[in-house]
Amino acid sequence: MMPSCMSPGSSYGLLESFLGDMDALDGRQTLVNPNCAVKKRKLDVVGPPSSKKKLPSWLKRKQELESLRQQTQAMETRVAYLEMKKTSVTGGLNAFELFKLQSFAEEEKQKCITTQNENERLKAKLLRYVQRYKSFQEVMNHAELEQQEILRIMSRALRVETGAARQLQVCGAHVFDMMEGKLDARFYELEHAYALMKQPMAFTDSDMIQTRDEERGAVEFTRLELLPFKEKAISSIMWSFVISGKFPDGEDSIVSRRTDDSLAVTTRVSVQLSCGGVVTIDTYGVMKQFMTSEGYAVMTESCSEWHVDSPVSGKWMHRTREGGCFVMRDYAANATPGICQARSFICLYPGENEEKAQYCSRAASSSIRQVVVPSFRQLTLSRHQFVQNALFDTIRS
Repeated sequence: MMPSCMSPGSSYGLLESFLGDMDALDGRQTLVNPNCAVKKRKLDVVGPPSSKKKLPSWLKRKQELESLRQQTQAMETRVAYLEMKKTSVTGGLNAFELFKLQSFAEEEKQKCITTQNENERLKAKLLRYVQRYKSFQEVMNHAELEQQEILRIMSRALRVETGAARQLQVCGAHVFDMMEGKLDARFYELEHAYALMKQPMAFTDSDMIQTRDEERGAVEFTRLELLPFKEKAISSIMWSFVISGKFPDGEDSIVSRRTDDSLAVTTRVSVQLSCGGVVTIDTYGVMKQFMTSEGYAVMTESCSEWHVDSPVSGKWMHRTREGGCFVMRDYAANATPGICQARSFICLYPGENEEKAQYCSRAASSSIRQVVVPSFRQLTLSRHQFVQNALFDTIRS
C-alpha cells in the first residue's frame, strides 16, 4: 500500500525535529570532544576572502588630509624642540639681550685683536731696545777696557816716576852728564865693532855670553845676525820707539830728550825667576845715536839697581853698570839688496859700591850669577824680539 502524502504542517514538524536532532548531536559531540567543536566553529566562521572594493575619491582625499595633518604636527613638534634647545643654549635670553650679548662679544673680539697688534708692536720695539742695549753694552765694555788700559798705563808711569824721582834725588842731572861723557869716551868701540862685522859669518844668527873678569864679575852679551830689512828702516823704527817710550809689555819707561841725538831714559821692569821669585830692575842711563861712514849706531851707558825677592836666596839688592853699542850696516854689496847686518854688544859690570867693597862670599857671587845674568839675558832677548816684531808689522802694513 502506497504511503500517503505528508501535509505541510507535518513536514515543518519533521524539519524541526531534524534540526533538533542535529543540535542534540552537536551538543553530544561538543561534550565528547570540545576541541573539535571549536575547530569546527572556526572553520565555519572563516570563509572565502571578500573581493577588495574600490575606495571612493572623497575618502582618499580625507586620508591624504589626515596624513598631511599628521606631518604638520610632527614638524611643529620638531620646531618646538629646536626652539627649546636654542633657548637652553642662550640661557633663556630674549632677542634683545642676545643682540646685546653678541655686540659685546664683537667688541671684545675687536679689543683682543687690537691688543694682539699692540703686543706685536711692543715686542718689535722691545727687540729694537735689546739690540740697542747690546750695542751700548759693547761700547761701554770697550770704553771700560780703554779706561782700564789708561789706568794701567798711568799706574805704571806713576810707579816709574816714583822710582825715577827717588833715583834723581840720589843722582841729579850731573850724573847723566857724567854718563854721556863715559859714553863718548867709548866711541872707539864702534870702529872695533865694524871691523868684527867685516869678518866672514859662520852663522846668520849667533848669540854669545862671555865673562870678561872673574873677580869683578863683568859679563859680555854679544849678538850678530842678518835681518831682512834695510838699515834705514831699522834705525828709524828703533829710534822712534826709544823716543816715544815704547818698550815690551811689563816694562815702564820715562824718556827725556837731552839733544837731537841724545836721550835720558829711566825704566823699571820686572822679570820672573825660574825658582819662582821676581826681580825688579830700576835703570837710568843715556842713549845716543851716531851716523858713521860704515852705518848707523846707537851707544848706551846706564846704571841699574836689582831688587831680588827669591825663595832660594831671600831678599837682596845688587847694583850694576852697563855699557853697550848697537851697530848696523848693509851686508856685502854682491848680496841680495835689503839685507842688513846687525851687531849688539853690552857689558854688565858690578856697580861702583860693589867694586870698592870687599869681595863678596862665594854664596853671594853664586846668587848674583844665577839671578842677574839669566835675568839680563831674558831682558835683552825680549827687547830684541820686540823690535823684530815691530819691523815685521811695519812691512805688513
